[in-house]
Amino acid sequence: MMKAEVYRTTWFDLQPELTARHQVIPTGFITAHEDETVLLRMLEQGAVECLSKPFSDKALLGALHTAFRAG
Repeated sequence: MMKAEVYRTTWFDLQPELTARHQVIPTGFITAHEDETVLLRMLEQGAVECLSKPFSDKALLGALHTAFRAG
């Protein structure tokens, strides 16, 4: 799980780089944005889960479980 925007780098910058390097890393994202278009785009490009703040402990555990199963 990682924050969707880290040091001015976004998932949309990171994912193509990982793909180019043949790195398959099950990735989930935490974001303060609730834009369904962005969340769906992340999932379409390979994210295993996207959580919008605030989220419950149960949602986080579920997302981690999904990432571990994907890896």
